[in-house]
This record gives sequence, structure tokens and C-alpha cells, in this order.
Amino acid sequence: MKNVFIINSHTTFLTAIGTIVFLKLKKDNVILITMRHFSSKLIRLECRTYDISDIEDKYALPQVWRNEAIRKAYINDIDNFIQEKIKDQFILFAPHFSHPLFQSFYTSQLCHSGNYIQEGGIPFKNAYRIKLSLYETITSFFINKLFLRTSRIWMPHGWYVEGKLYKNTQINSYATSDQFFKYLPSNNHIIKWPKVEVDITIEEGTCVFIFDGFVQNKIVERDFYIESCKKMIIQHSKEHNYLRFHPSQTIED
Repeated sequence: MKNVFIINSHTTFLTAIGTIVFLKLKKDNVILITMRHFSSKLIRLECRTYDISDIEDKYALPQVWRNEAIRKAYINDIDNFIQEKIKDQFILFAPHFSHPLFQSFYTSQLCHSGNYIQEGGIPFKNAYRIKLSLYETITSFFINKLFLRTSRIWMPHGWYVEGKLYKNTQINSYATSDQFFKYLPSNNHIIKWPKVEVDITIEEGTCVFIFDGFVQNKIVERDFYIESCKKMIIQHSKEHNYLRFHPSQTIED
């Protein structure tokens, strides 16, 4: 049985490492599937890694939803990838199951079960759609049965829909905080992101971007982060300049 982690960002990569350590998985049984052309030159794992970005680039996501021929070709390419690269039954670890790529892996005949792993900031409560309204239920039925006409992918409402996780009677989730999957009825496990010593030198005056997720997970001190943001705002506050905050940013911040 293989353990397949789909990596779509630096945070899911760190969560994957923490989950591998937490579960004490053997590297021979771990496979990383990277997307969005993600790569890590500073942190390398001794396990099989495959990049699926070419399949992503080949298909426009709206066309996968709208065009039946493209949808079939998309699923067929992913199935061929799984047969050629994984070649075995696997347990899936993915950020969510609202993306056609994640859904296609989860509904593969070789997939035994699925798990959630943390990505990005703590999401909104309404991202967790556990019970659909009557309107959403009717809409989903017509879209899935009459339009999509496949059990391999489905139209999501929010990130998580409990009814579609038919391979799991209880789903596990892995995050650095119990707040991340707070609203999701899952068996949440607290993992730790790795502390890695990297041999790099940052020259004075170099612009460094710190993601809020590193503050939330206590890798960067919050006071230092807030003070740095204040300095950046003061130094670069000019007419027509603006700041855009992530929707999950706290009101206090």
C-alpha cells in the first residue's frame, strides 16, 4: 500500500513532511505528486516524486467542467498516470476534494481511502459545506447526473462535501492546529512542520516576503511580523498604492 501526497503549495509540502513523520511512514511507501510546477531545492525527501503539472497545463479547468470529451480525456490521462507511476493501491492525502484532480485520484480504482492535509491559512467556516440546502441538493443532482454524467468528478459546494467521501466511514485530517479543520467532522491529528537548517545567506536590503501561515504556525514571531508590516506600509505609502489582504486574515491583524 502506497501513501500518495498531492502537493500544490509550500504549505502542503511542509504538512506532508510533518504527516510522514507523525505516521512514521517508510520512504519506500511514500509518493509525492507535485502540481502547479512546485519544486523545493532547499528541502529534499528521499522518496519518489512525480510532477503532474503537464496534465494541468494541457487542460483548462473550466473546459474540464463544461466539455464532456475534454473531461473524459482529462480523467483518462490521470488514470494512465496512476497506472504508470503508482502501480499499486494507495491512500490519498490531499488538501480537499473540490478540485477535479483530487477527485480523480480519490475515485481511482487503486485508491483505498482519502485524508485531508493542511494548506494555506485557516479557511472560512462556510468553506465546510457538510449539509447542502434543498436548492443545492437539487442543483447538484442535475449537474452531476445529467451534465457531468460521471462518478469520477462532481460539482463541489465549498471545499468539503461529506456525502461524496464514500470510501471513508471516518476521514482523518492532519494540520498544525486544531483550528484548521475545526468545522469539519474529521478525526484531526496535530502534526508539526519540520525545522530545517538551510545553508543560505540573505544580503542586507533584500526584500523578504513572510506568509501569514508561518505566523499562525509559530515559525515566525507574530510581533516581528506585524511590526515589519507596519514599516512596509509607512515606507511605501504613496498615492494609488494599495494593500490586499487574504480573506482569512484576522480582523485584528
